[in-house]
Amino acid sequence: MELLAPTATGTGKSKKPALIYPGGKNSYGCYPKIINIFPPHKIFIEACAGSAPFTRIMRKADYNYVIEIDQDQCDALRAPDYFSNKDVFIICGDAIQFIQNELSSRRPVSIKDSDVLIDFDPPYPMDTRRRSKRVLYKHSWSNLQHEHLCQFVLTLPFNVAIHSYQNPLYDDMLKSWNRYDFITGHHGYKSTESVYYNYTLSDKLHDYNFIGHSKTERQIIRRKQLKLLNKLAAMDAVQRNAMINAINQKFS
Repeated sequence: MELLAPTATGTGKSKKPALIYPGGKNSYGCYPKIINIFPPHKIFIEACAGSAPFTRIMRKADYNYVIEIDQDQCDALRAPDYFSNKDVFIICGDAIQFIQNELSSRRPVSIKDSDVLIDFDPPYPMDTRRRSKRVLYKHSWSNLQHEHLCQFVLTLPFNVAIHSYQNPLYDDMLKSWNRYDFITGHHGYKSTESVYYNYTLSDKLHDYNFIGHSKTERQIIRRKQLKLLNKLAAMDAVQRNAMINAINQKFS
C-alpha cells in the first residue's frame, strides 16, 4: 500500500474530475443530494474514491483521506491544485486494509468515533447494472467482495455510507441500516441511486452549501442568506454582535 504525501493548498477554484468513472458522483444532480446527508465530522475518508468528488467539492474536514486502488487514478488525483485549499492524504491501495490496519494509528486520540465519516463508492454489483453487464473498471468486484464489505462495515464504530443501486444483498446484510434513494441522470437516462448509511439524520450537516432539493431552491436559499448578511453588515459592530448573540441563544 502506497501512501502519498498530502496535496498542497490550491487556488480555491473547483477542478474537473481527474478521470470520469461510470457511476461517478460528479454531476450537480447527484453530489449535492449526498452531501446533504453527511453528518458533521473531523475525519473524512473517501474509499473506492474514483475521482473523489466529495473530498474535492465538500467543505474540508480536519483530516481528509482518499483511498483508491487504481494507480493511474491515484496519479491523476495528484495533479496540482486538484483538491483546492485542502490537505489530502491519497492512499493507493485497498480501502478495507487501510481502515482495518492503519486508521487507528493515524486518528488523534481527541477525535471520537462519531467524528469519523467513511464513504464507500465501490463498483456496483454486476446484476444491478441495467445498461451493461460488461466489466467497466480495472478492479471490478464480485458478489463475494460486496459481502465482505458489508461484513466489515458492520464491525466499525464510525459513521459509514455506501453507494450502490438498491439490491437484495445490501438490503439483507445491512437491514439494520438506513437507505436514502434519489433519482439522478446517467448518459441520457434516469436511475435511482441508493445510499446505505448507519447513522441517524439530524438538522446538523457537515456542509450547508448545497441545502435545497433543486438548483432553483438552492439559489433562493442563497439569496435569503445574502440578504440577511447584508443587513448584518450594515449594522454597527456592537448591534451586529448583539444580533448574532441573540440568534445563537435562540437556536444553538
